[in-house]
Formats: sequence, C-alpha cells, structure tokens
Amino acid sequence: MKKKIYLLLFALLSGVFAMAQTVKVQGVPRSVKGGSVSMSATDNTCDVDFSKIERWIGEGDKQAALVIKWNDSREERLYVWGYRWTDEADGTGAAMLSNVAKGDPNFVALVYEGTSYGTTIGGVGYDFDGDGFSLTKDGEAVEPDADGLLRTTSYDFDNYASADEGDLWFSGWYNGYLSYWVCDTPGEAFGYSNVGASGRALVDGCVDGWSAVRDMSDMNMGNMVGELYYLPALTTVPAQVDYTKGTFIVNEDWYGHQNSTVNFLTDDGEWVYRVVQKENPGVELGATVQYGAIYGDRFFIIAKQPKDPGASIMGGRITVCDAKTMKVLKQIENIAVDDKGSSIADGRGFLGVDEHKAYVGSSNGIYVLDLDKLEITGSVGGAGNGSDDPYQQLYGGQIGNMVRVNDRVFAVHQKNGLLIINPETDEVEQTVEAPEGWGFGSVVLSKDGNLWLSLAASSGSGQADKRIVKLDPNTLEQTIIECPDGIYGPANSWYAWTPDCFCASTQNNVLYWNGGNSSWFSGKTVYKYDIDSNTFSTFIDYNDDPDGWQIYGCSFRIDPVTDEAVVSLYKGYGDPTYVVRKYDNEGTQLAEYSMISNYWFPSLPVFPDNEAPVVADLDGVDVTEGNATTVSLKDVATDADNMDAAIVKTVKSVSDATVLTAEMNGGDLVITPLKAGSADITVQVNSNGKLAETVVSVTVNEATGIDGVDTEGAEVVGCYTLDGKMLDAPQRGINIIRMSDGSIRKVIVR
Repeated sequence: MKKKIYLLLFALLSGVFAMAQTVKVQGVPRSVKGGSVSMSATDNTCDVDFSKIERWIGEGDKQAALVIKWNDSREERLYVWGYRWTDEADGTGAAMLSNVAKGDPNFVALVYEGTSYGTTIGGVGYDFDGDGFSLTKDGEAVEPDADGLLRTTSYDFDNYASADEGDLWFSGWYNGYLSYWVCDTPGEAFGYSNVGASGRALVDGCVDGWSAVRDMSDMNMGNMVGELYYLPALTTVPAQVDYTKGTFIVNEDWYGHQNSTVNFLTDDGEWVYRVVQKENPGVELGATVQYGAIYGDRFFIIAKQPKDPGASIMGGRITVCDAKTMKVLKQIENIAVDDKGSSIADGRGFLGVDEHKAYVGSSNGIYVLDLDKLEITGSVGGAGNGSDDPYQQLYGGQIGNMVRVNDRVFAVHQKNGLLIINPETDEVEQTVEAPEGWGFGSVVLSKDGNLWLSLAASSGSGQADKRIVKLDPNTLEQTIIECPDGIYGPANSWYAWTPDCFCASTQNNVLYWNGGNSSWFSGKTVYKYDIDSNTFSTFIDYNDDPDGWQIYGCSFRIDPVTDEAVVSLYKGYGDPTYVVRKYDNEGTQLAEYSMISNYWFPSLPVFPDNEAPVVADLDGVDVTEGNATTVSLKDVATDADNMDAAIVKTVKSVSDATVLTAEMNGGDLVITPLKAGSADITVQVNSNGKLAETVVSVTVNEATGIDGVDTEGAEVVGCYTLDGKMLDAPQRGINIIRMSDGSIRKVIVR
C-alpha cells in the first residue's frame, strides 16, 4: 500500500517537474511552465560584418557590435551598431548598451540597475520616424534622462509603452522579455546568455544580441535569425542634407537579400548612403529599382517589384519622394492587377507629361499616374501587349524609355516599335517601325530637337546593331546613320530591361552610349557622337584599366549643368567594391569617389532640378479676322538645367474666346481670329515639371478685302512677315509691305 502511495506521489511530482522548469533570463532565474525549453540555437549564426558597420559609438582600441531585433511586424530586421572601448569598466554588455543609448539620440533603453544580478534590461526603443520619443508608464508620460535611459527600481517593464506608433519599442518581463544572445567570434553561432548584461565581459570583435520575446508560451522565439540592417553613421552625415547639391545614384541593390536603395553624392564629394531609409526610418523601396526621375520638386522611383524576396519590409513599385528632403510622399505597391488582385505590370520607366499627370512604363503597357492624387487612374490605349498569357503580360512587349516633344509622347515598345501618343487623349495614334529585321532599343532627345533611336533585337537576346536612327519628331522622317569601324552601336537589354547608357548632353549637341560585341554587358567602352560635325569617337576606354574597373549596366549620365559625365564602376559580380567617377566632356577623369562595401548594382545617376524656366516677353501680334496666323515660340523659353527642345508649351487661357482661338502645333502658336477685337493669350511653359508663363497680346483687325497693293506713285522696296522676317515675295496671309515713299502697308494675300 505504501509502495503505491510513494509511486503515486512520485508520478505527481514528476508531472509538476515536467510542467515547470527554471531558466535564466539575463541571469535572473525564471520559472517556465509547460514543455521543454532549449536556449541554444545552432542555426543562430552570428554573421555581422564589421566592415559594413557605419554607426559607431565610443572610442578605443577594442570593438564590438550591438544587434537588436524588435520582432515587430513593421520591422523584422536586426539593427546593428558598432561600439568601441578601452577601459575595463566600459567592457561589459551593460556598459555597451548604456553607452550606445548615451551616444545615439535615436536609441533609448529601460534599465533596472543594482539588482543582485546586476543590471536588467527591460526595454529598448528606436526613434523610427525621427520625431523624438513619446513614452508612457501606466499611461503617464515619461522621458529618458540625458544618458538616453529610463531608470526603474522594479521589474515593472510591462507597464511601459510607446505612444508614438511610428517608433520601434519593446519592453516586458512577465508578458514578454528581452532575450540576450552573445557571440565572441563572428561566423559562429549565437549562444543564449545565462548571465546578465553586467556579468557579460566583452572581448574584442564580439557581438551582443537582444531579441524581443513577445509570446511567453514560446521562450525560443527570441532568436537572432534575420536580415542585418547596418544603421547609417551619425557623425559623417550632416543632420540636414542639401539634396539640391549633388548627384543621386539609384541602385538595384543586392537582389535576394535586400530592397533597392538610393545613394547621394554631395558636391563636396561625401556619400550619404541609403537616403530613403535614412530620411524615412522603417520605409524602404521596392525590388530591382531601374529608374528614377525628378519631375517638378518630386523624385519618382520605379521598381520592378514591390519587395525583394530577402527583405522584410514591403516597399512599392512606385515611390514618390520630396526631391529636396527625400521624405516619402506616397508608395504604390501595384501598378495594375487582374481580377484576382495579382499584379500584371512590373515597373520600368517614368515620364512627366504635364503638371497633372505622368506616364509610368511597365512590362505591360503605359499607365497614367495622377500627379495631384498620386494614384494610377488609367492606361494608354494601344500601348499594352494584348495578351492574356501571364508571361506575355509581364515580359512580352515591354515599354522602354519615353520622351515628350511638343504635342506628342514617344515611347519605345519592345515588339511594336516607337509609339506616338497623344497626351491629351492618352491614346497611341501612330507607330513608327524600326528598319526591317530590327526593333528599337531606346529613344533619346538631342539638343537640336531631334530624336535618336538605337536598334535592338526585339527578341530580347541583347543583340545590338551598329546603326542609329535619327527621327524628326514633327515629320517623322528617318535618317539611318552607320557607325564607323571600331565604333559599336548602343548596347541594349530588353531581356532584363534597364534604361541603358544611351543619353544626350544638355549643353552640346552630342550623344553618348556604351557598346560592345552584343549586349548590355558591354561595360568597357563609352562612345561619343558629335551630331553637328558627324564625328564618332571613343570617349572612355576601360579595356586596359589597371584596376579592372568597368561600367555596371546603364549607370552613366551627363550632368545637365556641368556637362560632366558621371559613371558607376565595379569589378565583377562577386566583388562588392564600387566607385563613382566624373569626367569632363573630353573624357578626362576629374575625380573618383570610393564607396563602402556593398553589392550596390547601380542603375543610373539622377541630377537635381534646381532651375525654373525663364520666358521672354512677347511682342503684340496683329492679325486679320478669318486668317489663321502661326507665331513661332521656338526661343520663348530657356532653362539652365534642361534643353530648350524638351520644354513643352501649352495654351493656358484666352482672355476673350469670342475674338480668337489659340492652340499649339509642333511648338508653334496657331491663332485663329474670329472677329475684330483684342485678346490676351497666356502661354504656359513646362520644363521638367517647373512652370512659367508669358502673355501674347493679339489685335484682330477687320477684314478689308484688299488683295494687293496700289503701287501708283511708289514702288515696293521690301516685304516682311509680322515678326519682321524679310520675304522674297508676299506670302499667304498678312504681309508688311515697305514702299519707296517710306509708307508701310499691311496686305493680306488670300
């Protein structure tokens, strides 16, 4: 009987032991009920790369890394700080965390000091949105002290919270806790620490990790697995970057590992890395960004997909930033979806059409972006591929580069050729086909107002032709120009679209491109074509570069103000070393700017647009009712950082529509008089999204029916147009006739 009682008692006790065990949390014994708890994690590899750390706190000859994982649904990355010290007192886990809080105004820690187990870390926070902390305890506001610490005298960590939804914050003890992981040698596994931060002795090159356990039923959830995020430096980058003075470099970045990025090179030669993340903590771009453009005062960044498969934060196929601050104004995840909500259009390029709308090129047509609402509101009719096949919808008949010239938009379509679009109706009105056997690769506007097209295999093979095509945007007349021996045509990449290196100078009538045997991977040579002299030359040659540098992709553009070439260089796909170089317009290297180690895979340089167009005052115009008159506006506007040929003119208003009507045709103003009287025509010019206006005062004279000139007693000594150009003979419309007796007559030729 006694034996049975003992057995029963043993069974009950065994059950109790099975349901509860003691573990140490930061060195403090904790009773855990239910199940077995293992605090080792062999897959918790400590893969911190000290060469990538930018935000360093402290000074000294020893260094360590602090890694914090909030396990927040908005932010699942592991934030990384660097820590330096010399004195033994600063060489503990608690000292590192406290000194980081003191040195980084964006970081705060909740601590319980002086316990029998040393200092317990109860909470950590990061000013995610850059507007300071808003913390509460039991609903009452609390603030960290001058050292960035919230100090408490009990395990009341669960009572603290953040009132700012834009910040990262975690605190807890009973309803969650901070698990502590240590690693003395990067490359090995993190180990769960059985001692608290005060008892942790740092060694040179070690890593301390903190992970928020938000579910006490799973004590193992607080591991250190995830994507590392190396915070940007605090000291090397000014708090307020002037994004109007420098050059943006838009990057694909490392696909499969992280979302795309944008870096900024200041005019002083300093790098500001990952500016979108810097200015918008917790916000990221989409995956494989290939195109960026500043239009007006906004920066439009176009990604192929909204999120990299290796990233934890959703970005967008379209990201719109304030170009002066890089604050994100809007992100759009999908450009277009099918009836099941699945995307049918990956991002490609961007074109500002007018002050109210833009076109977004995609893998499946062109879509209309409302610039007032920042919403996709429609598509361009006839620009898609017309296929129901999902693959063809994404990769059959892509849209390449787009240009607006006067009253038309020109867009390259992979299969169909050059689309000519009416920007008023958003419809394809005409298509220009490439020479037989070829498709167009890209389109560029030159300073003289002509369009230039590269030739490419529409199959997407990457094959390029040794010819380029000049196209008059008004008459659509084509002129095919052969590249001479030793000069390759512009490389292209329909198979993995990029905007390519084919581009034009704003200051001179010159084209540039990279070229080689077949494809986009032609990164060794840049060519130059002087249009006025019809001269080809090699601009930059990297074939014998002693350091093995070559152009990555399409990352080459000409600064519209300085006329300097900006180019991103790399050594190979397995080497995360990059530089940016600048050259003058003769190909002489001016400067080289080294970058931190990262697989940037740059897409293209983008230059700030700081200048507004300047318009001329126009003379008054006299016309006669019933006779339409054309007034040239070719020289009405200029822009210091844009070519005149790219400035779009529109009729904004007519003060009296009963007197006349007015419209633009090919950049000229066409006035149609209706009755005698006067009216003002307000002409608006749009230079890359920046606007200006000028006024044309028009007097409509009553028709007299005079068909000729009475020359009795006097002879005709000169015939002129209304704007003073001399004519060989009177032409149809209004002519100014100068007589031998000094009189001036206005004559209508019907």
